[in-house]
This record gives sequence, structure tokens and C-alpha cells, in this order.
Amino acid sequence: MNENHEILSGNENREKQPSYAYGVFNPRPVPEAQAANEAIFAKGKVYGIEVTIPALASRCEANLDPQHGSSGEALASAIEGAIEWELPPNEATLATVKPDIDSVGAMAVIEMRRREIPMNDDLSKRILLVADADRATSKPWPGKQELPNEENPWPSTFFTDPRTVAVLGASVSDFKSPLASRVMAMESYLTGGKLPE
Repeated sequence: MNENHEILSGNENREKQPSYAYGVFNPRPVPEAQAANEAIFAKGKVYGIEVTIPALASRCEANLDPQHGSSGEALASAIEGAIEWELPPNEATLATVKPDIDSVGAMAVIEMRRREIPMNDDLSKRILLVADADRATSKPWPGKQELPNEENPWPSTFFTDPRTVAVLGASVSDFKSPLASRVMAMESYLTGGKLPE
């Protein structure tokens, strides 16, 4: 599937529009990784989403990284920051170093804003669930946890909805799937609550 395919979010009436291009930077200091990163920058203007490698972040037009940046917004998530971040131009590439639920979720929010999809209570709740799950990874270890079992396959005191977090996490980190498809899957969850297969 082409990385620049049209993004739909399960809403068949939505007007099709060209999407942003997407890329995943390779942080390894080897020639193959550097060549892959150069190919992303060769597409044109690149906007980073949680690009934590300073040499790559400095080459981006802007970098949405409230958790790791110097903005002073301790424990802010990229998906929440994407709600008000200045929209990149339509021909831009959105790129990250680590495709996780927060960075890919932020890309989905930016894509939805570009197409003027209205915010509603359900969408806000799902964004908050992703943001809280991302923040949970920065919290101290809560101690010994119950193992999954037949009666309780998703035990967790870490996340509000551990099954949803696990399914979304597996989906967005699947390197065999183009990043644009992962953004589309996250958008489908955010807008309609539909989890990936």
C-alpha cells in the first residue's frame, strides 16, 4: 500500500482528500539507517512527532515533543499537544523515531484536524485514554502485578483499559504495515471506537 494513500476512518461518507506522507526515522548510526532518513527528508518539509534524536529533530521544520523537549510541560503527551499544534502544510511528511500509541495517535489527530473532523466527547475521551496510557509509562513501577488468567485476561492497575491499550500498541508498532495504515487504524479508533483486528 502506498504511504501516501487516502486516509479514511471508517466513515464512508467522508470526502476523500490526499493525506500527509509519513515516515519512521531509523536512529541507528549505520549507513543504511542514514540513507533511509535522508530519503524521508528528500520528500520535502518534515515535521517531527516525538523525534528524540537531536540531529534528526534539528532538521525537522518543527517537532511536537512535549514529554522529551524543553517545553517544561512535564508528562504532557504528543496526542494532546496535537490538538492545538500548528498544522503542517498539506504536502508535509510527518515522521517519528518510535511509532507508539502517542506518536501515531498525534499523527491521527493532526490528520483529522486537517480535514476538519469535529471534536466530540467520545473523541476527547479516547484521546485522553491514549494520553493517560502514555503517561503511565513514565510513572513509577506500581509493584507486583497479577498475571493474566482465564477469569481476568487483562489485569492491570497501570492503564484504564489495558485491553484497548494492548491492541492499539500492537497495531501501531507493527513495522510490516505502512505507517499511513497505522495512522488510519488509530484514527478509526479515535473517531469511532473501532479497534484494529
